[in-house]
Amino acid sequence: MFPQSEKAEPSNYNSTKVGFAYFGFYLRRIPDKGKAWFILYLPLLATASLNARRAAPAFAPHLREFALEKLRAPNYLFAMRVLVALLLVLLSIEDLAWSQASAAQPQFRPALVGNGPKALVNVINTKRLVDKGQRDGVLMFRCLVYRSGSVSSLAGRAGYWEIYRETPGSKLLKEEVGYALQDCRFIPAIYNGERTDVLFAGTVLFFVNDGKPHLRIYANQSHDDIEKGNDFIAPQVIASTPDWTGGTFDLATQKARVYGQNGAVQLSINVDANGNQRDLKVISEDPRGFGLGEGVRKVYAKAKWIPGFRNGHPVDCTFDYPEFFRTWKRP
Repeated sequence: MFPQSEKAEPSNYNSTKVGFAYFGFYLRRIPDKGKAWFILYLPLLATASLNARRAAPAFAPHLREFALEKLRAPNYLFAMRVLVALLLVLLSIEDLAWSQASAAQPQFRPALVGNGPKALVNVINTKRLVDKGQRDGVLMFRCLVYRSGSVSSLAGRAGYWEIYRETPGSKLLKEEVGYALQDCRFIPAIYNGERTDVLFAGTVLFFVNDGKPHLRIYANQSHDDIEKGNDFIAPQVIASTPDWTGGTFDLATQKARVYGQNGAVQLSINVDANGNQRDLKVISEDPRGFGLGEGVRKVYAKAKWIPGFRNGHPVDCTFDYPEFFRTWKRP
């Protein structure tokens, strides 16, 4: 005979409470990263609990007899335990896979052009350029690469890209690159093990040899590295870290707006192999007298970077970085 506090009276039996008790017991043992998987299995648990509630009246008359004989667990309770056990096994497998994937994820990775069908180098239509009469040309560009790899507008966010410093006679190339940037996909950047938005600065080199077009895209804007064809990816700024708001309301930019003045600032930046900005200088600004250089320097004063990569390895590097201020668009 069991003590009174351990007896199960049919009139007070509540299978729902039993179900929730087991649910709470096992939920505390689910890994935090795997709790989202619980949503997928919630209908199974709910069905088991409902079946248990429906089966309770049929078992109630025999419940006391079962307790006196052997305290045998009903079949529905056994089935619930099996379901919960399977859930725990699946969650453990998922948690292990997630951990292994996280361990394999690099700490840093710059945004890359890639070589898939949607890569920028493959979206630019070189045949069309030749047919229209485009000859040798070089241009530089910068674009915001979202964590999805897209450059065009996404989820209500406007796309951003600009093309500059093109060589004379490169109008067709500039137009083609502009169209391609709206439709291409980059390999997204990774910062501290997670995908992130970055500003990608690159150079497009197009030339025709024996009537055949050739296209090269470099992930840097260093004349020396491009001339030598070096494997160098310049540091990429984490898009959310510069003080864009402060730059917008800076007195210098406000003054330039009043006068309808466009401007260009060239920075010299040193970033170490961990992505830390070590030095930041203004080496040129045009026009002078508005204080645009100091305003841009403040914008990037606390910026964080994905380090530069040379031959596949992060390195300390000093590089030139352009920033433009426009109150009206040049034709």
